[in-house]
Amino acid sequence: MFSVRRARSGKRTTMTALRRSTGTYTFGRFRLDPVRRCLTRNGRPIDLSSRIFDTLLYLVENPNRLIGKDELLNAVWYDRFVGQANLCQTIFVLRKALREAGEEKNLIATISGRGYRLATAVLEVEGRPLAGEGSRMMSLAVDPIIARASNEDRCRAESRSEMATA
Repeated sequence: MFSVRRARSGKRTTMTALRRSTGTYTFGRFRLDPVRRCLTRNGRPIDLSSRIFDTLLYLVENPNRLIGKDELLNAVWYDRFVGQANLCQTIFVLRKALREAGEEKNLIATISGRGYRLATAVLEVEGRPLAGEGSRMMSLAVDPIIARASNEDRCRAESRSEMATA
């Protein structure tokens, strides 16, 4: 069965605006920073596209809970017409990125015909966003390529400083 998501009319909502935490999440050897839109493993940044990052963020914010396919499609592809094939491909690419970063276990469990579940413990580390970070994040809707590049640069710089202090 092929499911198509309908774009929401009216004001555009972004995953950044929906995010509940201003801290970071750790799971296994990974650290996910939703404010800086950065994923690292052992201090090394992992390059993820915006949709793949949003998918991982939604799974991490809902650990050990079955996330239905429709719920995940609505959360990540809120402004596009997409089918479940897009979601399957995104999960495939996300799993591949985690494997290439050195993860041996499959952290994302597929519940056949129903959805996905992050199959690892998640620790939320409280924090607060940097001054002005919120306004910069909302610019993702305006120019995602430039915003993503600047976030990746910040992520790499922070990873280098963390590795130097460790």
